[in-house]
Amino acid sequence: ARPLPVTVSGTVELLLFDGRVGRAEAETVKPLLVCTFRGDDLPKHLRRMRAGWGYSFVLPWGKQAPAAPAVTLAVRYLPPEGPPLYSQPVSIPLAPH
Repeated sequence: ARPLPVTVSGTVELLLFDGRVGRAEAETVKPLLVCTFRGDDLPKHLRRMRAGWGYSFVLPWGKQAPAAPAVTLAVRYLPPEGPPLYSQPVSIPLAPH
């Protein structure tokens, strides 16, 4: 009765940008951070939530902390064949430190 998660082949990349970035820029601007997950790595991040299935990731900032008051997150899917696919970027305001 409940849909199961989709199996992903290929690679998923989480792109973190310093500041607000639009969709066209997300495909051309160099990200502050790229976290790469191969399809066979994804099952350990899969979670069932109230809204359905999804992935939960903790992104390591390392020494690359953003300087802007917001970051933008986008997802790039690299299929086994064909061009990459990009999600709509999402801007997230950061709390002042």
